[in-house]
Amino acid sequence: MGYKLDPALDVIIDNPKPLGIKSSFGNTGIFTINYTNVNQARDNFKNLLLTKPGERYNHPTFGCNLLNLLFQQMTDSLTEQIQSTIQDAVSFWLPYIVIDNIDVQLNSSEIIPDHTLKISITYSLFGAIEPDTIIIFAGESGILKVE
Repeated sequence: MGYKLDPALDVIIDNPKPLGIKSSFGNTGIFTINYTNVNQARDNFKNLLLTKPGERYNHPTFGCNLLNLLFQQMTDSLTEQIQSTIQDAVSFWLPYIVIDNIDVQLNSSEIIPDHTLKISITYSLFGAIEPDTIIIFAGESGILKVE
């Protein structure tokens, strides 16, 4: 089950304590450390979106079934399935994140080429002032790009 983060703890102090590691590798060694709740929550959210249920050792229900949906037929109901899958996973595993908007675009413009899906998720933490956005691109090559 998820836990509650306090954005008021995002105060820079002289001797900060690490909260976790970033989901990507850093330049100063193997891992870059997160020192704020906002950054750690963003990495937790990315981790949830990119993990399939059954993939995590000793946590068989952790994850979001998003990867299985991304490469389905692009039908009218796909957008609603993606939105509900993300909402359900976040409400269970990351209850401290509030999703403001999920925008799913199916190769509908010149920016998004054929057979590509773009998902923009705008979210905020309980008590946080500024919302943040995670963007996921999925292409026919099977490669996901998360920004």
